[in-house]
Amino acid sequence: MNKSESQNLLIRILRCALNGVPLDDDLRSALQPDAAEALFLLAKKHDLGHLAADAFLSNGMEISKETASRLEKERWLVLYRQEQMRHAYQQICDIFRRGKIPYIPLKGLVVRPFYPKEYYRTSCDIDILIRREDLDRATGQLIECGYVSDGKKYHDVSLHSPSGIHLELHFSLLENQSALDGVLKDAWQYARSADGIQYEFSEDFFCFYTFAHMAYHFLSGGCGLRSLMDIWVIGHKMGLSYTRAQSLLEQAGIFKFAREMTLLADACFSIGSPNESSGVLLEYIFDGGAYGTQKSNVLAQNTASRGTASYILHRLFLPYRSMILLFPVLKKAPVLLPFCWVARIFKTLFGSRKKNAAEELKTAVTLPRERRDTVKKIFDQLGLQ
Repeated sequence: MNKSESQNLLIRILRCALNGVPLDDDLRSALQPDAAEALFLLAKKHDLGHLAADAFLSNGMEISKETASRLEKERWLVLYRQEQMRHAYQQICDIFRRGKIPYIPLKGLVVRPFYPKEYYRTSCDIDILIRREDLDRATGQLIECGYVSDGKKYHDVSLHSPSGIHLELHFSLLENQSALDGVLKDAWQYARSADGIQYEFSEDFFCFYTFAHMAYHFLSGGCGLRSLMDIWVIGHKMGLSYTRAQSLLEQAGIFKFAREMTLLADACFSIGSPNESSGVLLEYIFDGGAYGTQKSNVLAQNTASRGTASYILHRLFLPYRSMILLFPVLKKAPVLLPFCWVARIFKTLFGSRKKNAAEELKTAVTLPRERRDTVKKIFDQLGLQ
C-alpha cells in the first residue's frame, strides 16, 4: 500500500467515526490485514492511533494476534489517559472554585463533548486560561495540591498533576504573531460567565480562536488532522460557522484561511474526497503530523521568510518581540538587543543545543526548491504571509 492509499483510507475511517456510521463494505474490503500496521502508524503520527485501532478491532477485521494486541493496548491507553485527564480537570475546577479564580476552558475541553464519543478527541494536555493577575495565586494553590511547576513560558505556566497529567495554565493567548495577537490580546473581553467562576468565550470569538490557533501551528509546519476534525465538529455538531467570526478573522488576516480549512474539512469528512487543490493542502497537513517535525517547521518558516538566506538571518537575529521572551531584561533596556543577539548566537553555536542547530541549518539549505515553491503556493492560496 502506497502513501496516498494509506492517507485516503485513514480519511475514510475518520469520516465514519465523526459521522457515527459503520464502515461501508467497500472500505471494509480495502482494510486488508497487511494495511493495519501502516494505517496505525500514520494515524498515531496525528494522535489518532486509537481510531485506526477501532476500525480494525470493532469491525471484526482479520489481523494477526500481535497486531491486534498492539491496537488493543493503544485503545486502552487512550481511554485511561482520557479518564485521568477528566479527573485532573475536575480537580482543577474545584481548586479554582474554592479560590474564586475565574477560568476559561480551551481547545479540546470545549469541543470534546460534541464528538460522537468523547475519547475520539484526544489531548496531550489540559489548556485553561486565567487572568494574568490571578496567576501567582492560581499556581500557588495548585502546587499546594501536589502539582509540580515546570516553569513559566511566554503565555503559560506548565504544571503536572500528581498523576502526571500536563496542565498548560495560560495567562495569555498571544501567539507572538502581530496580526493574530491584535485580536487575541482582548480575549477576556469576549468572555461571559457560566456560573460566576467558569467562563466561556462568545461563539464568534471561540470560532476565531480555533482558527487562529490552527493558523499559528499551520505556519509552524504542523496543525494535524485533529485540528481539521475540530473544524468539522464545530461546524456540523456545534452549529458554528466561521462566517459568524468574519470580522475578527479579517482583522487578523485569516478569513481566507478559515474558509479554505472549512472547505477542506467538509471535503474530507462530509462530501467525499478532496479535489486537486485541497489535496495539496491535505498532503501538507499529513506531512506535518499533530505537532510538526523539524523538517516541516523549517520548510514552513523558510517559505514565510521568502528564502533560505532570509530564514537563516531571521533565526540568528530574532525580532524584538521574540527576544524579550528569551531575555526579559530587554523590556526595561531595549538598547541591549544587539548584545542579546550575540549571547544567543554564542549559546546556539557552543551550547547544549548546537547539534540541533546544525541539523536545522542542514535541513534549511538542502530543502528542494520545488517543495518550497509548493508550500509558497499553499500559503498564497490561504492568504498567509
